[in-house]
Amino acid sequence: LDLSNCSLGSLPPELPQAAAAVVIDLTENPLRALPNTSFLGFTHLESLAVPLSVECPGGSGAWLRETTLGSSRLCQGQRNPCNGSAE
Repeated sequence: LDLSNCSLGSLPPELPQAAAAVVIDLTENPLRALPNTSFLGFTHLESLAVPLSVECPGGSGAWLRETTLGSSRLCQGQRNPCNGSAE
């Protein structure tokens, strides 16, 4: 799901309708911190790309890998997509 460069200051309220997404790109948006539960129920989500200024939801402990490249942060392998946290 490519939502890059859409001038998003926060996640769109319709985002839960995309819970089957495997990859979500939110780069190049003026996003602020994302709530830990932003991707609760996104059981197929493998990769989430966010602006470098935004941490992976739930922190690095909620993801298997967190890497940075240029102005983007890539969060890969959500550890527990059922509760959206590192627990």
